[in-house]
Amino acid sequence: RHVNQFSHGVMEGVNGGGPSPAGMRNIINLDRPDPGYSPLWSIDWVTELPVNYKADQATSFTDMAEAKGYDYFTTPMFVNCPDIGNIGEPMLEKTNGFTPYINTDLDSNYILGCHMSLIFQPDVPVSFQTSDGTEIGSTATNMMGAYEYELMTADIPEGTDMINVVANDETIRTIDVMSKMMDMDDTSAAFGIRSGVMGILALAAAAALAF
Repeated sequence: RHVNQFSHGVMEGVNGGGPSPAGMRNIINLDRPDPGYSPLWSIDWVTELPVNYKADQATSFTDMAEAKGYDYFTTPMFVNCPDIGNIGEPMLEKTNGFTPYINTDLDSNYILGCHMSLIFQPDVPVSFQTSDGTEIGSTATNMMGAYEYELMTADIPEGTDMINVVANDETIRTIDVMSKMMDMDDTSAAFGIRSGVMGILALAAAAALAF
């Protein structure tokens, strides 16, 4: 899966990929010892990465689930690109660490994405907007048509529950906005209420048995 259009967390010469050494390394599902391996690859172009994703976080296709904040589409493109890296142990699926929403407990969040209409379209304006169309941030696509933007939490109006990503007057992505701390508080409150109800029921049952 093609993620070389993104660069967040890449140190050129250390963990860069190809064709752009400044971009992330692409992710493959088969290597040379595997049945069905071929140096001819069909390209799945990744259009959405989890919020705050950094290079090399995903190491297998099983990591890249929609529920974790990924999206992609299969292009008609094929490349002849043999894998020449080291063959190691198979990577295990990561079950946490991927965030599909903007976390307002952080000072900022990195948003990385693309769209099938933007592939290889550089310098296209990309706007980050609240549901009423208020722009709270903007950037432009890179040479491969991807956008990468650090959205400051201070720029998100209070009460905002989603951000729309807009390009060419079209909403190409919608991202939920929430607080992990709030989720924990809600869960604790619900647990407290449930515990209280169970306690009352237990007392009532004990009283009934006494009579």
